[in-house]
Amino acid sequence: MEKDRESQAARSAGESARRFELVASASVSATFAVLNAFTTELFPTERRAEAFAWANNLLGRVGYVLAPALVGALAGRVGWGNAVSATAAFPLVALVLILCVLPETKGRELEETARLPP
Repeated sequence: MEKDRESQAARSAGESARRFELVASASVSATFAVLNAFTTELFPTERRAEAFAWANNLLGRVGYVLAPALVGALAGRVGWGNAVSATAAFPLVALVLILCVLPETKGRELEETARLPP
């Protein structure tokens, strides 16, 4: 009976970790889609590639490198599920910041949005 409970708890923990990983993956995908759209709309053509490189390639890749290290460091203290969910929170926070801080570009011409302060 005790073995069944332990086995069920292990399966439940595994399910939780998979759900958190799904949320993290979806969050990263959503964040980069929004960031890429804003990078294209907010920067003039001569600066667009540089802005994209800073926003996506440099900062995004740093997150890809640091996330597994963060999960490994946190997993021993708070468990795998909580550690993975902590990394899922960062892209969600980034997405909220992007949507709240960057200006709305709907209905504006590309030339006009490129003149907006970033």
